[in-house]
Amino acid sequence: MHLDADLDANPGAKLDASPDADGAPMIWRPMATLVSGVLYGALFPPLGLGALAWVALVPLVVALRSGSGRSGVALGALFGWVGTLAVIPWLIPTLSGHFERPLPFAIAFWAIFGTTALAPYYGLLLGAQAGAQRRLPVGLFPWLFAAAWTAAEWLRIELGFRSPWTRLGDAAVDWPWLRQLAALFGVFGLSFLLAAANAVLAEAWLVLRARPQRLPRPLLANATALLLCVGAALAYGAVRSETLAHTARVSHDGFDVALVQGNVPPELRWRRTGASKVLRRYTGLTLRVQRDAEAGPPDLVVWPENAIQTGVDDPVYGPPLHALARPAPLVLGAPHRESRDGRRADFNSAFLLAGGDVHGRYDKRRLLPFSETRPLGDLGALGSRGELDAASYAAGTEATLFEVAGHSLAPLICMEALYPDLSREAARAGARSLLVLSNDGWFRGSGAAAQSLAMVRFRAIETGLPVLRATTTGVSAVIAPDGRVLERLEPGTSGVLRTTVALGSGAPTLYTRLGDAFALACLGATLLAVVVARWRKPPTSA
Repeated sequence: MHLDADLDANPGAKLDASPDADGAPMIWRPMATLVSGVLYGALFPPLGLGALAWVALVPLVVALRSGSGRSGVALGALFGWVGTLAVIPWLIPTLSGHFERPLPFAIAFWAIFGTTALAPYYGLLLGAQAGAQRRLPVGLFPWLFAAAWTAAEWLRIELGFRSPWTRLGDAAVDWPWLRQLAALFGVFGLSFLLAAANAVLAEAWLVLRARPQRLPRPLLANATALLLCVGAALAYGAVRSETLAHTARVSHDGFDVALVQGNVPPELRWRRTGASKVLRRYTGLTLRVQRDAEAGPPDLVVWPENAIQTGVDDPVYGPPLHALARPAPLVLGAPHRESRDGRRADFNSAFLLAGGDVHGRYDKRRLLPFSETRPLGDLGALGSRGELDAASYAAGTEATLFEVAGHSLAPLICMEALYPDLSREAARAGARSLLVLSNDGWFRGSGAAAQSLAMVRFRAIETGLPVLRATTTGVSAVIAPDGRVLERLEPGTSGVLRTTVALGSGAPTLYTRLGDAFALACLGATLLAVVVARWRKPPTSA
């Protein structure tokens, strides 16, 4: 068979020169998928080899391209499982260390989470696309693969355990111009572009492997289209970056904020015997800032999530907190308890204290499964970390804006900053900045804190708002609307990050206006391709 002539004559022909093109389960396919899963994990910290995002999926794409839809489901699920495990190996020391679970339990939980969090979505969507591509024009393959990939990323955030952790586009966080694409389509736009690039490279590898006399027209067209898309994204990113930098230079709307990172040992926060030590640590750091004779009190002091666990209304520890908030407003993470239908409900909350009163409270809405909720009852529950930890929390129901010095700030708590819809909702409500309170003290191993920070940086790009992030143990950071980290406190350090930041202009980005319309379009395109392929006759070779 002359591959180039076949493709030009029949653009629906299957681009594969392997001897097992009938979809038989050959061992090289799962092996190639495993390679892609491992490479996917290497994209993110601690390795952080983001440049591999252009090629990490090539082995997976070649395996999908050479098989049937049925094998594609298995390969997609295998990739989702291996990719998840490769990204979060830190979950094992976290469970065995912070949550004090036996090592076998930690390993089993890690393996099961990898099976349920991502694998079903990649299996179904990539498998459906692999089956449909046999009946569709070959030139559509890279774009349908990218659409299926993006749809799978969206579904895993919206369904099941709703895992937003490390999407393909997050690997582009350190690419100053390209990452600005998130202002248009969210991280989903970057994921789509990178997935399409992997598919085009996989197609090129298959063609070159077959040694055609000339390159087929569909491949040349797709390569050209991809280069144009990348070029347009870079051009847009360059313009946006310069525009935001200019706006920050001429802005007279500076906001003086102090982010306090206590670096308190986790076990102290969850036991009443350690409450006074925790309060003294944060109080000492805060007073140092407030008594700065040269700079004066800041506009706002921010403590992280779970900064204290005794509550702002505690008869012993509440009054010192309110007194501390008189020179400058104080936002801090603390529990809130109330009665609902005769039963006690515990909330993971953020409070705004000023002038001796509580001026605002936000209850965390998106709770962390197994740690803050028990989706399977007591089965697999991680348990209480101390007598001050409720172990199971109720979810808040309303978004909140804190008004400080005439500015609206949107509080988000820990993992909530990984969900684009919550940040987008805040931007639409008129927030001038995102205020993220996080407890990263429970992370063990390496890479988790850096992964979390990388994802939060995209909320700034997507909304066009600066992010003020205070954490218990690091990384606390001030993030500009273009995703740059302006200031940071490293993990394992205690201190105060004080800086003046230019607040957001209030002009909504395209992503703020349209939300996940692009991701939904990808899902629609994937489903449409499956329907069309079902009623289309398989192409015949020339």
